[in-house]
Amino acid sequence: MRPMDTFIDLIRTANRDNASDVVARLRSLAATDHDPTRRAALCRHLETLAFRLEGDDRLGAAAETYDLIAALVPSERVRWARDAATVRLRDLCARGRFDEAETYVAQLRADADAPTLIQDGLATLLRLGWAHECRNQPEPCLHYYRLAYDLNGGDAGVTTEDGDRLSTKVKNLRRLLLDTLLEDGRFDAAIALHETTRHVTGSGPLEAYDIVSVQDLAAAGGARAITMLPERRIVAPELRFWEKPLPYGRSPAAWTSRPSTSPFSTTRALIRAATSSSPAASSSTTSPPIRAAQTSCCRTASTPTRS
Repeated sequence: MRPMDTFIDLIRTANRDNASDVVARLRSLAATDHDPTRRAALCRHLETLAFRLEGDDRLGAAAETYDLIAALVPSERVRWARDAATVRLRDLCARGRFDEAETYVAQLRADADAPTLIQDGLATLLRLGWAHECRNQPEPCLHYYRLAYDLNGGDAGVTTEDGDRLSTKVKNLRRLLLDTLLEDGRFDAAIALHETTRHVTGSGPLEAYDIVSVQDLAAAGGARAITMLPERRIVAPELRFWEKPLPYGRSPAAWTSRPSTSPFSTTRALIRAATSSSPAASSSTTSPPIRAAQTSCCRTASTPTRS
């Protein structure tokens, strides 16, 4: 059987279950064939296989197929490397392997064709992040935006679909998730989330501590406690009122208290007394008697004294 027939028969056997193994065998067969014409034909069959694997949601095998095509056709390496990068990012993130995706992002930035790969990778991550944000899925959305931030190397020249910076999205989603994790008591998960995002927020490390009393710590042998003053209980204060409580009856007419029996009647009486004794309030009532006294004194002084 000719090598091309073996190659095509092997492609036909590929399915969802054996896709990775078939691609590995295809790679070994392609390495032994150096004829440019047959390699071009192999690439066309591999392109069809990669398209089919993407439709079957076998993104990892599809990315390996694109990498194989890029190795067979050096003149079009950039094109197939771009397809491999975007599909591999989708595969890692879809399976929740964000740590591996972070490592792969670092590899893309170090690649010789980094500008092109970064551009396509950013477009993919931003589109997926926005889709999860619209679905109200904050956790994967946070990782997509964080990876986009790392792939771009910051905020420069990149915004999300609603015009926000990547760092702003990461900070807001991070705060939302941290509050939820801390309320649920999932401190280890909160610390792990903080570690993956603190380079964006510029925060220091986060740690969890158990708060215990001195007595419990001493009882467990972790400390030695000495009581300097004995414990004492705070006695509840005794509240005394100057006036008796209002006598409320059953009828609605009895619910309205009279001013004289109101708890604030004493205060109002004091206010009235202070107001009536002020100079401004008493000027109109006290001035005439003072003038009458002065007039009487003057008249008394001008009256001659009889002998």
